[in-house]
Amino acid sequence: MLKLNVDAAIDSGKQMAGLGAIIRDSNGNCVAVAVKTSHFWRDVCHAEAEATDWGLQVAEKANLNSLIVQSDCQEVVSWFFALLCT
Repeated sequence: MLKLNVDAAIDSGKQMAGLGAIIRDSNGNCVAVAVKTSHFWRDVCHAEAEATDWGLQVAEKANLNSLIVQSDCQEVVSWFFALLCT
């Protein structure tokens, strides 16, 4: 089983966000890792949602289909869960 961890860091003064994603296997070994910057236009939850979406894109490009997704933003987790269950 693979786990995708995502996070966002905000610099509101520069209106920039740093997005990070790491995918690990069940032994904790890194399978894929990626970081990028993005414009920060709204609130932290939007940046966290962008990090989650981007992390899923990274997994898809690496042909990794079955994942546990972890984020520290409960609002984003609830939103993605609702999206997947409809």
